[in-house]
Amino acid sequence: KNSLVAHTHTPATSCWSNMAAAEIVSPQEPLSPLTPGLPKRRTDHLLRPACNRWLVVKQRLEEAPDVNALQPPPSPVAPDALVVKPEEIKQVSKDFQHAVQEFKDACGEGVHEVDGDEIARKVLKSFEACMDILLRLREGAGICLRDALLTAGSHLTDATDLLGGSAGTRAVTLQAGVAVDCAKDFEKIPLHNRVATVRRITFCLAELTEVEDRLKQALCGPLGEPSDAEDEDLDCGDSDFQELQSPQKEVVEALSKAVGELVRVLKAASEASLPTKNSSSLMLPLTSLEAVAIGAAAARESVQGLTTATIGELDVPVATECLSQLLEGASSMGDKIESLGTSVTAEALSAALIQLKETLEKATKETQKGDA
Repeated sequence: KNSLVAHTHTPATSCWSNMAAAEIVSPQEPLSPLTPGLPKRRTDHLLRPACNRWLVVKQRLEEAPDVNALQPPPSPVAPDALVVKPEEIKQVSKDFQHAVQEFKDACGEGVHEVDGDEIARKVLKSFEACMDILLRLREGAGICLRDALLTAGSHLTDATDLLGGSAGTRAVTLQAGVAVDCAKDFEKIPLHNRVATVRRITFCLAELTEVEDRLKQALCGPLGEPSDAEDEDLDCGDSDFQELQSPQKEVVEALSKAVGELVRVLKAASEASLPTKNSSSLMLPLTSLEAVAIGAAAARESVQGLTTATIGELDVPVATECLSQLLEGASSMGDKIESLGTSVTAEALSAALIQLKETLEKATKETQKGDA
């Protein structure tokens, strides 16, 4: 661990040859390919040391974050302070892209791989600079930022490995394009905790909004009209769903209401995550924001499972399991939202979830009676 921490301060221009000579993992251990349908990748190419280096970086990134990482430190340096400047990460990305283009030209179809040995060193050197960025950002990173760093590093490593394996073939052009795209995505990684957390909340909000629209469509009749006089306020449009019958319809209605409240909670969290023109004191603290983001991710997965289990044929056991996970995730979110003074929203979410639970329990009893 000490050696890994020490490496955080190693300059990106460090000699790669020593690192390449140290085999950390068997070269036969493959990574999942980015390109679907790609033949089994080679493990003896010039860029393979990138995979070994990533295993070390990945281990460091996966370490549990410091419990005090998101707490305001006594020093003037806030946890939101930029450890890496945007222009620095952009330059590192550009260097990697340039090295990849040189590798493609030097190791194209019909060219013996050894001809690209010097260019491969440039690719590995620029890859090491990217890993150095990830390690520097890891210090003080919360869960959301850590996950974003893991995703960026995994994609860049996979693309580099595939590029090396395609040397001397016509596939090198395609894999070079994939590597360049990953480098461009690398430029967009969040540089501090608040951005990473807000991005997760925004993503979950968009997903849940789509689910809410889908549930509303399911409550419409097959001709795109409300299936009940009480539902005339629904904007159905054209609906491809079959008309729902009781008790399935009641469960979908309760789920739709609960998802709607979840959407409102996440909107409130999103609005409270950034400073206003008048004051920054209304911002949701990072500790609370992180808890909301984690709860939102759990709620999103649970809601998707509930939607699948309730639309079509009602699958009570699956729906019950997903509901249990939803209640756990939403509970942590509601507590944090209440700290902003938006207790009405939290109370409405709690009431909607209780109604959903009671409705599903009633549907379970009716289903059991029908089976009997």
